[in-house]
Amino acid sequence: SAMEMGFRDTQISGTLPPEWGAWVNVKLFEAAAAKMSGTLPASFGQWEQIESLSLHVNSFTGTLPPEFGKMTQLRSFRVSSNLISGTLPDSYGNWKQLTHLEVGLTLIGGTLPEAYAGCQKMRTVQLQRCRLSGTLPAAWGPAWPDMTAFQVHSV
Repeated sequence: SAMEMGFRDTQISGTLPPEWGAWVNVKLFEAAAAKMSGTLPASFGQWEQIESLSLHVNSFTGTLPPEFGKMTQLRSFRVSSNLISGTLPDSYGNWKQLTHLEVGLTLIGGTLPEAYAGCQKMRTVQLQRCRLSGTLPAAWGPAWPDMTAFQVHSV
């Protein structure tokens, strides 16, 4: 059966155990405003049935794991307000069901991936206060006809 796990606005602290990647029925995982730190476990990419991953308002560091691209049922991805750096992985273009992408208030840089045109159900994108550069991918326009909110601005 489906598993939902959440701890929000708690005093729980520490890191996310990579061993949790062995859970196969995760549909929702929320660790928001929970005093969490460390890196995002690449093993969570094994959660191929997950629909919502919310890790915003913590102190996560490191980069976004490309392995998360295997989460093909993901509808919402929120990692804003963290110390995550690096770039946006092209593999996230595999998220065909994604409607909400939120990675603002991070140290993420680089360019906006053209591959995200693969997320054809996208409705809201929040990339504010990152270190992104380059141009806006033209392919995003026709790929995202149902867009309702698009926020990209710098620090």
